[in-house]
Amino acid sequence: MARPSLLGLVACFASFAFAQNALANKPAAPASSTPVQVVYVIDGRSLVTYNVDPQALNATQVGTPIAVGGLTGYGVLIPSPNDHSVYYVAPNAQDVDHLWVYVTDASGVPQAPATQEITVKGFWGLELAPLSNLAYLVTKSPNNSSYQATYSLLRYSVDPVSGRLSQPLVEATYLLPDDPSGAYCGLELFGFNPASTTFYDAVICNNHDNNTGTYYERTLNSQTGALGPDVQIYSWSNGYEGVSFVHNLMLTIMRE
Repeated sequence: MARPSLLGLVACFASFAFAQNALANKPAAPASSTPVQVVYVIDGRSLVTYNVDPQALNATQVGTPIAVGGLTGYGVLIPSPNDHSVYYVAPNAQDVDHLWVYVTDASGVPQAPATQEITVKGFWGLELAPLSNLAYLVTKSPNNSSYQATYSLLRYSVDPVSGRLSQPLVEATYLLPDDPSGAYCGLELFGFNPASTTFYDAVICNNHDNNTGTYYERTLNSQTGALGPDVQIYSWSNGYEGVSFVHNLMLTIMRE
C-alpha cells in the first residue's frame, strides 16, 4: 500500500455552525442560522480556509493563510469531529513524518502557531472518534530481513480545547509482508460506527496477480478507549473492491 500522497494541493472538508466552534477562552462569533461548509486547502506550503455557502456553493476565503511545515512530497489534513482543531501530517526534508495540531477560530480558520508538533515515524493513517476524545493512529516500521514490516495501532487521548494528543498507548501490532518486489500488505483504518462503540480496520494486500482485502471490527470502550480483538466481517480476493462504512452500513464497489 502506498501511503497517502499528494503534490501541491490538499483539500478537506468540515461542516458546522459558526457559533459552535468558538474557543473556550474567546467570545463566540454571532450564530449562523445555516450550517457552513468549511474547506481547507494546502496550496504550496500555506493552509488556506474557505467558507462555502451550502446552497449557492460559493466559496469565500476567510482568515489569513498560515505557513505549514514539511510537505516534501505529500500532506494529510484531518479536521477534528468537534471542529475545534485541524491535524496536519507531512514529512520533513529527512522524510520523517511530523504531525501538527492547530486550533481553529469561530470561522473554522486554523490559528498559528501549532499547539503541538510531534514526530510520527512511518505515519500510515489517523482516525478521531466522533463522540469521544480519542484518536487512533497507525505507524509502519521499515521492513526487516524477512521482508516483513510491523504496523502499530496507537491510541491517544485528545484535549477537547487544544486538540493536543497524549502520549500513545499501543493497542495492537501487525507483522505483515513487505516485499519490495511488490507483494505487500498494509493496515488501513476505516473509522467508527455512529455511536463510537465499534472501530473498523482492514488488512489490504497486493500479491502481484491476487489482491486481497480482509475487514474487521473491534469493540471500543468509550470510557477508556480500549479496543477489543479483531473480528472479521468481510473479505474479497482477485481484483479489487472499494469498501467504506457509512453510519451503520458497509458499502462496497466491485472493480475488475
